[in-house]
Amino acid sequence: MKYPKDNKPSVEPRKPIKAEWLSSHGAMLSGQAWVDEMDVVARDMERKWGVDRLRLLVGPDLREKFDRQRYKVNHAMETGGIEDVRRECSRMVKAWQACDRAARDAGHRRLSPEVWEIGLADGSVLALCRSTDDARAYQPCDRHTTVWTLEEVAAMIDGQHFVQSVKRAFPGAAVLAARSTIADPLRATDAVDPLDDPIPF
Repeated sequence: MKYPKDNKPSVEPRKPIKAEWLSSHGAMLSGQAWVDEMDVVARDMERKWGVDRLRLLVGPDLREKFDRQRYKVNHAMETGGIEDVRRECSRMVKAWQACDRAARDAGHRRLSPEVWEIGLADGSVLALCRSTDDARAYQPCDRHTTVWTLEEVAAMIDGQHFVQSVKRAFPGAAVLAARSTIADPLRATDAVDPLDDPIPF
């Protein structure tokens, strides 16, 4: 690749954009109140339906609208003003509620109280079940999920040599990030341009 005579690339690197709503303490507190409200609803929905599970229980049209709203709220938090954050967080709450209604109307059952889920840093899900029967009945809904029972956790703690045993059994083994069977579309883009499609939330 040839550069101009000054040996500088012809395209300047993108400068980081600071969100307007983070420019003062007052605006930050006001915006954070709306972000917190949205996060409370999201947390309650994940407890009810499971981590990343609810969007997979609704039809593709509603799933697309839900994901577009997630994109818009992320964009508002990264680059927007206080009114952008308020508007998009409020719409995100409505998006969660719309998916919740659609899943219930379709006859889906909420996550069993005998299973606890938590998202891991690599995008996969850890499911902890009380018993082997619960683990067998558990439906991960096409997500990359690792299922553990309390008995397996106890055996691992009792042994205290889990990682060492794996490395002895598989010389040169390394823990690598795993991808979800159904990828989250928002993790696949670094675009910053807002989606301007109309959305009913």
